Amino acid sequence: MSFGMKMSRDDVEFILSEKSVWRCDSCQQERCKSLQLESTVSKSGKTTKEILNFLREMTEESKQIQTLECKLSKSVDAYHEKILNTMNYLQKLTSKLGL
Repeated sequence: MSFGMKMSRDDVEFILSEKSVWRCDSCQQERCKSLQLESTVSKSGKTTKEILNFLREMTEESKQIQTLECKLSKSVDAYHEKILNTMNYLQKLTSKLGL
């Protein structure tokens, strides 16, 4: 089985003896992209821990917003119910008064 690699047995033994990591070209390119992302994060002055904390805060805020939306929805439904009851009451009154 060939993966397009030109490595001798000595090359493989050296990599193993040095406990080095070998990557194919496409894997190496992906690794370079991920290192660039880490570099960008470093340049922005934000640490990974700070970013994770920010994401946790955003998640918590999102949950709070969902809770508020649920409460608001229930409140609106309750007002609709009250309006409907009031309209029904007014209809009964007007029919009793013969208006």
